[in-house]
Amino acid sequence: MHCSRRRFLELCAGTALGAAGAVELFGNRAIPAELLSTPLREGSVPWGDAAWRKRAIGSLWREWERSGPTPVEQLSPPFNPAITLLFKNEARSVTGSLKHRVAWSLLMWGLIGGHIKRDTHLYERTSGNTGIAEAYFARKLGLKFTAVTAANVSPLKLDAIRSYGGRVLQAPQGQSVAEFYKETLAADPAAYDIGQFANTEKAIAYFKGTPAESENLANELWLQLRAKGLGDPKWLVAGAGSGGTATSVGRYIRKWPPQSRSRQDTQLLVMDPERSVLFDWYLSGDSNLRITTPSRIEGVGSSGPIRFGETFSLQREVVDRMLKVPDALTMAGMHLLSSIVKFKVGPSSGLNFIGILRLACELQAAGETGVLATVICDDGRRYADTYYNPLWVQAQGLEWQHLAQPLGEAWRTGQWPKELEIALSR
Repeated sequence: MHCSRRRFLELCAGTALGAAGAVELFGNRAIPAELLSTPLREGSVPWGDAAWRKRAIGSLWREWERSGPTPVEQLSPPFNPAITLLFKNEARSVTGSLKHRVAWSLLMWGLIGGHIKRDTHLYERTSGNTGIAEAYFARKLGLKFTAVTAANVSPLKLDAIRSYGGRVLQAPQGQSVAEFYKETLAADPAAYDIGQFANTEKAIAYFKGTPAESENLANELWLQLRAKGLGDPKWLVAGAGSGGTATSVGRYIRKWPPQSRSRQDTQLLVMDPERSVLFDWYLSGDSNLRITTPSRIEGVGSSGPIRFGETFSLQREVVDRMLKVPDALTMAGMHLLSSIVKFKVGPSSGLNFIGILRLACELQAAGETGVLATVICDDGRRYADTYYNPLWVQAQGLEWQHLAQPLGEAWRTGQWPKELEIALSR
């Protein structure tokens, strides 16, 4: 039934309009008659080419469905076959790293929000893998992409960015990458800062759905666990590059209520390299912490400051535990994991391996079993000129060979050697 605005107000007030041309509301409020004839206002702002945006979003979804989920490597340590170790192998993604799903999310978020248009020039400050993946998707969308990096990023990674049509700018000697990046963005009126460090936690979804509905790593892993007939992991181990993946995982495993069939009892362990402020920030909550020496483990850690949603995407409250690891031990972990899975992994995967092995040893000591999960972040072949180059390793002061024997002992026996405990305590 049609109801005029005038009659609607009469019904709401429970009274009729008086001779003075006003309606009394609740006996003491009056609406002037002239307001009853105020017209509705409407408007629409054209946020770029809607048809192009729709095609671009569709292109990203088709690409996601085509690539499918990354595989899970399943194994048990020699000391206890009842402990299951799962390695979500992101090295098998289309662009060879965990950052493939991150880049997809960031570009999708930019398109949905109207920030990315058909004439936008995409920019990212990156240590390599995020830039590689973003260059890949930018080419799919027909957009220009520029990666801004430090001078010490692996040349093989820079070549990969260029192979997907991206441009690479390296900060001049003596100038910070952040400052150079700001200047670069300001000089280009068509620039859009993809902003992985601030925006990843916003862009990555953390809902439950099918692989085609969510780019969240934890959701994809849980669906794969169900297919394998495995229960929820006791721990999920992740490093923090931008912090967004770890945050999305932490949110995901906390979301479901106790009565839900999908309740998660998993805890999140975040790994931090030697030259990073994340561990101290996590313990203290001091967001102004800084360090002048950048991380030697490419793609993880932060020099600070840590301001959630602005300079970094790691949400402190979703982390159950953090482990800080010397870079030499990370290197030993990289080599041992490579020998176990029979292909070369990157250094951040070595960092994650230290975490999952430490947890496995703790389960063994407590007489417990269960499932532990972590991520193989990227393909080690991208580090042939750096972390797998003995001369480069020596120049960086990353001597790790003295830790190979005790780490191998931990893998074989389930007992965490004193040498490794001393290394962790430094």
